[in-house]
Amino acid sequence: MDVANTSVETLTLTSLTDDVFGDLLDAGNTAVTGNSCPLQSTSIGVGATLSCSFDAVVSGNFGDPDHVNTVTATADDDEGNTATEDDDATVTFGDAVPTITLDKTASVGTLPEPGGTVTFTVTVTNTAAEQLTITALSDDVFGDLLDAGNTAVSSSTCPSLATSVAAGSAVACSFDATVSGNFGDPDHVDTVTVTATDDEANSVQAQDSAVVSFTDVLPAISVTKTASTATVTEPGDTVTFTVEITNAGTETLTLDSLTDDVFGDLRDAGNAAVSLNTCASLAATISAGATVSCAFDGDVDGRFGDPDHENTVTVTATDDDANSVVDTDDAVVSFTPANSTVSGHVFVDLDHDGTQDSGEPDLEDVDVRITDSGGTTTTVTTDDDGDWILAVLPGSTTADVDETTVPIGYVLTTGNDPQTVTTVAGSDVATEPVGYGPPNASIAGTIWIDLDGDDVHDDDEPELAGVTVDLVDDSGATVADDTTSTAGTHLFTDLDAGDYTVRVDLDTLPDGYALSFDTDGVTDGETDVEVDVGEAVTRIDFAVVGTGMIGDTVWVDSDEDAIVDDDEDRIADAVVSVIWSGPDGVHGTADDHEFGPVFTDDDGTYEVEALPPGDYTVTIDMESVGAVSTATTPTRVELDLKAGEVDLTGDFGFTMASLPATGIAAGELMLASALFTLFGLMLVVDGRRRDRRFTIDLSRLGL
Repeated sequence: MDVANTSVETLTLTSLTDDVFGDLLDAGNTAVTGNSCPLQSTSIGVGATLSCSFDAVVSGNFGDPDHVNTVTATADDDEGNTATEDDDATVTFGDAVPTITLDKTASVGTLPEPGGTVTFTVTVTNTAAEQLTITALSDDVFGDLLDAGNTAVSSSTCPSLATSVAAGSAVACSFDATVSGNFGDPDHVDTVTVTATDDEANSVQAQDSAVVSFTDVLPAISVTKTASTATVTEPGDTVTFTVEITNAGTETLTLDSLTDDVFGDLRDAGNAAVSLNTCASLAATISAGATVSCAFDGDVDGRFGDPDHENTVTVTATDDDANSVVDTDDAVVSFTPANSTVSGHVFVDLDHDGTQDSGEPDLEDVDVRITDSGGTTTTVTTDDDGDWILAVLPGSTTADVDETTVPIGYVLTTGNDPQTVTTVAGSDVATEPVGYGPPNASIAGTIWIDLDGDDVHDDDEPELAGVTVDLVDDSGATVADDTTSTAGTHLFTDLDAGDYTVRVDLDTLPDGYALSFDTDGVTDGETDVEVDVGEAVTRIDFAVVGTGMIGDTVWVDSDEDAIVDDDEDRIADAVVSVIWSGPDGVHGTADDHEFGPVFTDDDGTYEVEALPPGDYTVTIDMESVGAVSTATTPTRVELDLKAGEVDLTGDFGFTMASLPATGIAAGELMLASALFTLFGLMLVVDGRRRDRRFTIDLSRLGL
């Protein structure tokens, strides 16, 4: 701008202001930048011109009124005459065409056939100079991405996408979708299109595609062949063979052949080497992950001592890409001599004496591994009577109980497992009975600090460690002792059935604590326990309480000397809070515990008993004190309570508030207030007796 002096004498520029951008001579004006006006001399000679410039932001949209701002210059001559002149500048707004870009990416570029889930990420960038609003976001395969109910996608964040996009900003979202296809199929291509508008309703679109191709997955198949029995008695027998075929690949397979090297083509319904053959009717295709099975009967012939019978089945299949896969499995059947068996018995030895006594039960469902003279190991399972029997080869035979199938914790009591016997053809040889005894018994419990004295171990009540607990048998002898853990627990294990006494060594209780609870209800530190065989007895608990006390007086400190004088009134029903810092000794942590709150009695005193040693905070509820104005003592007291200590230093003094000139002393007015409160309570309690009248004679109180 230019300010010209057209007068006949020098002028002094006193003001240069813009009606939009403020004082242009102010170097601290934050509404403008690059302002050279404050740098110019304010003295303008005759015929001279002051020139300066500044930068400022002009904002508006196409269609808005033009921006107009006016500068006014004021100058004085040396006689104090003032001259003022102004001029304006106009800026119009043109329409800007919106622009936008879209980028779509897939989490993977390839998928193994027949496809899977792909995460697609869509990023929309506003490359225009003004804010745009997204009005549509759609995928040509997966539909409307802004529709929260779109079932073609999952885990989609696009419905919650911010539709307002600031100039130069970008927003992004993602969604999961299933992409299906086989190797050799065209690549999967899907395109996302975004539509957006500016505030002049100019519309713009952008789109991008993601491509996912399919890789070939070789077929996988497994076949399992089992025989209905591992042995047959010479000279042989008919055995049922079961064949299971599992398609372990990702696409459907076509079953090409199923053959047995002994029994021939199992898909041939006319195969005379087998009977009851269901393999001939197997479906021609097997879905991915599916298992099909079939069975057939075949004759297995041989003599004891002959090589084992072994036959192998082979399956061949192809996928839709003509990839072929083959797998085989065999079944083995051995031969045993006729009428040669071994047997045994397993029982529960309740008293651990190695003998099955009357009333001791049999042990069923226990596995016994039998290894015969030919080296063949067969597993048998005890029946409801604890018995087992198996046909074996004549000769040395070993029976070994699988102890993983014995009930947990049971121990061998007969000392005879495993055992070896000699079997004889044509006869049965019995092994010695095998006994297992149940696990020994146990007794457990906890010692805790019963902070509320209710004989119940609450969640917030801490346990007590380091206390010795003795276990005494029925003869009076101490058979074990334990020291409570950090969790306050004691535990006695490997106990025989019988009568015991659990006894707390009271001498090991920490100073400042006393026993308050026994499980048997008699607080003597002893509880009798009867333990059955294998029984786990729990909850043999004991509780302790603290032996300390905190208290004293809340009063009206009339002379404000912080000393309780005999003639000063006490304050009843004041609420005092006593908070223990807990076992960690730190206030404000999770193990803090509040005793109370407690209320002062008619004498203004309070006492809190059964307190553990430690740090305490004692505070008074100011609202409960009544018509008081100023505390003459601290309203929060920190105390270090020693073991068993009685601390009566928790006094709280207050001065009475100023009252209107009633002619009634403040203390008397408090008493009257209390009486009126009592009167109200009487009305509530006796509310049903409508005809009762209550009278309080204040004159009898000297009021």
